Amino acid sequence: KEYQKKTKRRVMIEYVVLKDINDGEKEAKELAKIAQSFDSHVNLIAYNPSRTSNLKPGNIKHLETVLKKAKVVATIRRSFGQEISAACGQLSTKSQ
Repeated sequence: KEYQKKTKRRVMIEYVVLKDINDGEKEAKELAKIAQSFDSHVNLIAYNPSRTSNLKPGNIKHLETVLKKAKVVATIRRSFGQEISAACGQLSTKSQ
């Protein structure tokens, strides 16, 4: 809120969606409540799986639905390069 007060700019909330960690109903409602407390835009980011992590992509569409029902501005960030393991977070796991 302090940043927004000083800059008069909308705050972007970047939210990486992880299966069974932050993609449930409770987390979606908590995120909506936070986003509603000031002028914000939630950018939902699909997790890009890598061979070095057990984390999985979460239910991003569910979060988008909950946020939009709560009148929160939200978009799903488009991911590029996943099919060749070159998306964000995947390049560090490539070996020659």
